[in-house]
Amino acid sequence: MPQQHWLPANMARWDTAAPLDAQAAVAAADSSEQQQAAATAAAVRRNDSEKSSSRDSSSSSSSKDSSSAAASAVATDEVAVQSHPLPAYPIDDEERDSFDKAQQVIARLQGRGYKALIVGGWVRDKYLGRRASDIDIATNATPWQLKALFRDVVLLPRSTVKLSHAGEVLEVTCFRGISRAASLFSVASDAARRDFTINALYFDPSSGTVLDFVGGVADAQQRVLRLTGDSPALLAEDPLRLLRCVRLVATLGLRLAPSTAAAVKAHAHLCSVQQGLPPRRIWLELRKLHRAELQQPGTWARSLKLAYHLGLLQHLFPWLQQQQLHCSPLAAAQVQQQAVQVAERLGVAWKGKGVPLVLLVAATLHPMSLDRQQALQQFEQYFQEPSEIAAVRALLDAAVLTHASSSSSSASLQPGSSSSADDEVWVRFYAGEHAAACLDILAAWMPGAFAASFRQLHQGQQQLPDEGEEGIAQQGVAAEHADELPLASTAAADVVSV
Repeated sequence: MPQQHWLPANMARWDTAAPLDAQAAVAAADSSEQQQAAATAAAVRRNDSEKSSSRDSSSSSSSKDSSSAAASAVATDEVAVQSHPLPAYPIDDEERDSFDKAQQVIARLQGRGYKALIVGGWVRDKYLGRRASDIDIATNATPWQLKALFRDVVLLPRSTVKLSHAGEVLEVTCFRGISRAASLFSVASDAARRDFTINALYFDPSSGTVLDFVGGVADAQQRVLRLTGDSPALLAEDPLRLLRCVRLVATLGLRLAPSTAAAVKAHAHLCSVQQGLPPRRIWLELRKLHRAELQQPGTWARSLKLAYHLGLLQHLFPWLQQQQLHCSPLAAAQVQQQAVQVAERLGVAWKGKGVPLVLLVAATLHPMSLDRQQALQQFEQYFQEPSEIAAVRALLDAAVLTHASSSSSSASLQPGSSSSADDEVWVRFYAGEHAAACLDILAAWMPGAFAASFRQLHQGQQQLPDEGEEGIAQQGVAAEHADELPLASTAAADVVSV
């Protein structure tokens, strides 16, 4: 598609807040600005929590006074806001068309007296120099007011609607205020409720201005991922943000702020079905990682590595926990490291080929788990399709057979060389739709020296397309160097170094 550089012509400032000059905008990178933004966001949540009596707040009398003042300021949009121009960026016809339709929706809302702005990933990606696929809108109109203004509106949880306009489906979210009273809904209070500072940026197409209440522009320019405000409250409110943090770092090439890394480690146990997080929500986040892997090979392995170092991996995939592996903490850590190493080897072999998500996750299963049935039950919380479960069971059966045979004669690893029961295992294995990819997983689970001979024995058992054969050749190289993929304790220093 042809591309052009486009920048909104009207760069007027937002008229409901006192903007800062350009020098003050640049100063957002200073720690004092970050602390002020964090204090404002924390004040919003403290105020809301005190009203609902859901959380105790302890602070000195002076901090209480400042918190009360900050919360009051947020409620009336009197918080200082930094105004920035939207960076020039390449835009293709498809994105321009989506933007034009979003602009029409915003114009209609603003024409009826509502506040409406583009928020989140689309604005963030302009500062990161990336093409954004989705445009989200935030407004102080309620879902029922939106339903009255637009014809095709579907109500979703969390005060969100899906709105169809001129063939474009847009997600519109109501401002998250410090009170349920509509009069207190504001842009500032919504910003304080966003997960990360780089996602709390608002663009007003009518003025061409980006509004920044929490230092998100500075973080985007420095490619830093930082939680907005009160980290414990944010993560406890929605533990899926823990996994989202990993995904954003891995897919956007960001660094993790030390304070955010510490908060994620402290709350890692919340990112688990065992803690009540719905499996469907976890699966949707994993699917986003899968799409990123298809576009940027290696993303999945980077995500697992970061999840391991942040303590998330064993909670995300409970079959990797020490209690289920029935081993020492050190041995459990080694199993988790091996899961990351397997992902790295498979990333080399597959290089973004269309391997389904179920196999990416299946590769994290420990093939010799002492409690295989429990592991499969946990696995099936994410995947329920009978064909997917059958493929994973066939993979594990083949892994058990391969492990048992590896200590004896390698010739027994192929069909026709052992018992009829063993042959049935291999027949089911090769009958699967993704037998070539499953063969890659089996080889990645093995020690490097044995993997090479295993591949030679199985080379002729499955007629593979050209790209599959290329993947096998690349996998052979990866398997030979399997011992060269250690996970040092400082391996995540490149993403946690702000």
